[in-house]
Amino acid sequence: MVLAENSLTGRRTPDLRKRRAPSASRETDHERDGLPHKKRKLDHPAFPPSRFWDRLSFIPLTRRALRELQRRDAQFLRSQKSTNCCGRSSQRTIHASRFVEQLSPACLRQLQRSARQGGPDLWDVRGYRIPVEVQGEMSSSQSSSRRRKRGSQSPAKKSSNAPSNSSATPNTTSTKSTGPYDRAFQQHLIDHDIFPHGYEYPDGRLPPEPDNIDELRQILAVPRGSLSPSKFTNDDFRKFERADTHAAKERDVTTTVIPFIEGNAGDRKCVAGQIPFTNLGPLTDGTLVPGNPDLYYGARPEQLKRTARNEMNKMVVPSTQQDLPIVPNFSLAVKGPDGSLSVATRQACYDGALGARAIRSVQSFGEVPKLDNTAYTITSVYHGGQLKMYTSHPIPASGPSRDCGFVMTQIKTWGLTGDADTFRRGAGAYRNLRDWAKTQRDNAIEAANERLLTSTGGTPPQNAKDLASSFTSEASAADTIVTSQTTLLHADSNAQTTYESDSSDDPLSRDFQPLDFEPPAKRTKSRSRASALPVCQTFTARRQKKLFIYIDNFNLWIQGQKTYAQAKGLTVPVDRTWRFDVGHLKHVLIANATIQPEASRDTEIHLYGSTPPPVDTVWRAIESHNVKVNAYARSSWDGREKRVDSSLSAESMMLATATFYTGSQAECIFVSGDEDIYLSRPDRG
Repeated sequence: MVLAENSLTGRRTPDLRKRRAPSASRETDHERDGLPHKKRKLDHPAFPPSRFWDRLSFIPLTRRALRELQRRDAQFLRSQKSTNCCGRSSQRTIHASRFVEQLSPACLRQLQRSARQGGPDLWDVRGYRIPVEVQGEMSSSQSSSRRRKRGSQSPAKKSSNAPSNSSATPNTTSTKSTGPYDRAFQQHLIDHDIFPHGYEYPDGRLPPEPDNIDELRQILAVPRGSLSPSKFTNDDFRKFERADTHAAKERDVTTTVIPFIEGNAGDRKCVAGQIPFTNLGPLTDGTLVPGNPDLYYGARPEQLKRTARNEMNKMVVPSTQQDLPIVPNFSLAVKGPDGSLSVATRQACYDGALGARAIRSVQSFGEVPKLDNTAYTITSVYHGGQLKMYTSHPIPASGPSRDCGFVMTQIKTWGLTGDADTFRRGAGAYRNLRDWAKTQRDNAIEAANERLLTSTGGTPPQNAKDLASSFTSEASAADTIVTSQTTLLHADSNAQTTYESDSSDDPLSRDFQPLDFEPPAKRTKSRSRASALPVCQTFTARRQKKLFIYIDNFNLWIQGQKTYAQAKGLTVPVDRTWRFDVGHLKHVLIANATIQPEASRDTEIHLYGSTPPPVDTVWRAIESHNVKVNAYARSSWDGREKRVDSSLSAESMMLATATFYTGSQAECIFVSGDEDIYLSRPDRG
């Protein structure tokens, strides 16, 4: 029989249900399927325990510190009372009021006469400590008196003066103005090498800024097409200004003001807010409350392979609720007009450090963690019309007991309520860095999935982002493609398909977003005769009437990453942040062809690659733009794309031959990174 606690009375009642015997076979199946065990929430204290205060290098004078002192004093008094009662059990103390009640009428008159004359001389007992047992009785009597006084109030006065249920409970952790993020909280972070913006070491040194801080400032300055004066007018700005003026509470700011800055949030599965990070492991020593940003962006859980997700569970999965975003490397702290900016900054510092630790865990999955002094996490604060944006990045720890520390660095600040132009710059910077954070997150997850497949001896999927490309937006596949002079294919970014469809004139989408799908690793070794760069080989037949373009998806992809890494002078052989745009490539090739077809039907574009996952929508979107996708299954033996290579050569030769014998001469352009088209060259017959 199991005792179950009654939710109404708080008492334990017998539960007649029998416990099931554990099944070894069921556990074995569970483990064999790779499913995680039932998750248990970590014990995040609502109020800092004693060790929190004992370990502080300096204890500031805060309400929580006074409450802890009061708790310790009460504990000491209880222990003293217990000791005195054990040692003086024969003595009995009577309260003064009870003593007076027991006096006879004659003694009472004598006492009153003595009191009228000034009473006895008490000079010899001045400063004498009240006995513990008497003090305890006095405190209980005073508390009873206060309760009786509150009970005698009128209903209206009682309701106006009485605190809310949340503030009346003994477990209340703090006041409304500070919450848990007071100066003691900040001192605790500093003691654990988690530094806020502007912190200075005792010797006057400053924590290092991230090496990519200038790059981030360039990114945030890129204008957004959706915030141009023609799309975000002065009337729109006045609506934002009115919403900010009338937002009296923090919740009002979150629901009515922040949406103006956010724009179209896109995939709602990648954004959440006001969800305590109770599943994340402690950032310090386990004495802090869980992180709880007002808004945060992360990846869909299914983007990260289940094995990796389970292994890094306490680092990257904020909540035990399975469908909430993971790897939260973009967060926002919001405060109302009466809120404290310092509190919001401490909250952002804490949430940013949690996000930086999460993405660092993904980046170093299966490898030895490294510190590259680069920021991959953005944390922001909105308070009183002002938007502040910061980075959070890991730095070397001050001692061997910790893996690393974290530092918060300000990128820039905007007064959004100043004028429409300032709002456009601030909101554009917010959206740009949100897009950038998504790119860093997706790249880290992609690399972790690839390392996992390599370590287990598996074959990488056709789409190196795994299922990420199908989770970019709730829009249709056709909406994934936006046309404006060039065709942009967004396979694994929800940034531009989600933000007011401004990709067509937003340079950020071309410079920093994954604009196309990522193909798989095709070969483990390259051919000796392969070209070091992507090759565009062109030959022209006799009469110029048609144009054929053949694109080897993988070879262009992998050779482009190598070339980009060499151009940037990286120490790694490939740069996985490189992206190519199939639509733009199409226009470039046509514009530079020897012939110019008279009609669009005279141009045929063939893209060759491996069979995509069933949920993949990108290739179907490519087909809708008159690009013929030729997908073939990989080899079941070694995972190579031999059918892709042979089909490209055979079909191009067949079309060239047919065109020649029909008298329609044509130009063929091959885009490849090796010699898959070797047999199709004219000098080879």
